[in-house]
Amino acid sequence: VEKVTRATSKQSGAVRRLTRGDFSQRSFAELLAEIYRWRATGALLARRDQVKKIVYFREGTPQLVKSNVPAECLGRILVSEKIISVAECEESLRRMKATGRMQGTTLIQMGCMSPHNLQYGLHLQLCEKLYDIFRWTSGQFEFDPSVDAPPEPITFEMTCAQLIAEGVRRAYDEKRIQSALGSIDGLYVHPANEPLYALQEAGLGDEEKTLLLQADGRRSVATLRAESTLSHLEVDRLLFAMKSAQMIVLRSEPKGRKSPPTFADIV
Repeated sequence: VEKVTRATSKQSGAVRRLTRGDFSQRSFAELLAEIYRWRATGALLARRDQVKKIVYFREGTPQLVKSNVPAECLGRILVSEKIISVAECEESLRRMKATGRMQGTTLIQMGCMSPHNLQYGLHLQLCEKLYDIFRWTSGQFEFDPSVDAPPEPITFEMTCAQLIAEGVRRAYDEKRIQSALGSIDGLYVHPANEPLYALQEAGLGDEEKTLLLQADGRRSVATLRAESTLSHLEVDRLLFAMKSAQMIVLRSEPKGRKSPPTFADIV
């Protein structure tokens, strides 16, 4: 964390104005989409009170997250998933300090878990570190393109749109979605002129895909809610996620004759 903090402080004023801000003004979902549009490679330092996280990007897609949150350490996640016991976690920590080996390697040597379970645990840990930032409604961020991601055996292997959709599902309850979207019942859902992703790249379920295929610029949010098999909250989460991912636009007017093609036209 200290390395990234020093690096970000050396950026030019113009770059810093473009790459730093506050989560109270821009959601993490929106920030992810913007970094992807830049196809940026570098590190995002996120801070909230005493919590610090670094998200490493390659060509706009998150690759790795580091965190100083104790609850996000590998051992605690493995305990929460009931892969190892509390006693095994504590013994592995004792052996780690004595040998200097990584906790996962130590647990395998202890016979507490298989390499397959270690891979599962590492991927789950990576996701938990990232999805937690979607819950932040305050805190600061800075992006530094000069920082390279360290080599790691585990990456997300998901598109940015998939990460945004899943992060919003986990982090936004009804109250927060209402605050983020405001009054949108009468707005019309249009495909973005230059969507970041094709529909199949967003990792959506069948009902979600069906709703977006109906988002032709002629249906209002209220109409889409009424026609969908999804709940009101699920529809609003999807719309917020796809708006944040720059795949749809909410407009006060319906589609005109010369409007861009719909998702149904380009799928």
